[in-house]
Amino acid sequence: MALGYLERSQRPLPTPILSATAPLVQVDPRLVLRAIIAQEARDLDMDLWNRAIQEQEDVSRRDTSNGQNGDPATEHDGKN
Repeated sequence: MALGYLERSQRPLPTPILSATAPLVQVDPRLVLRAIIAQEARDLDMDLWNRAIQEQEDVSRRDTSNGQNGDPATEHDGKN
């Protein structure tokens, strides 16, 4: 597992050549993970991880469609 910051590079970086049997993925060659720490996590439950990411995206999508951006400083109660 790697933890760090996602950054956008000014120029596209080379992407690795994947095996012909690997699943198709879309890669943004300008997106870079600046890892702070990387360590093995054999017991990481990827199904749980993927469900958590999906739920976060669903909440974000609902907030966006409701006109909320998740920033309490910019949200108002409609009384102004």
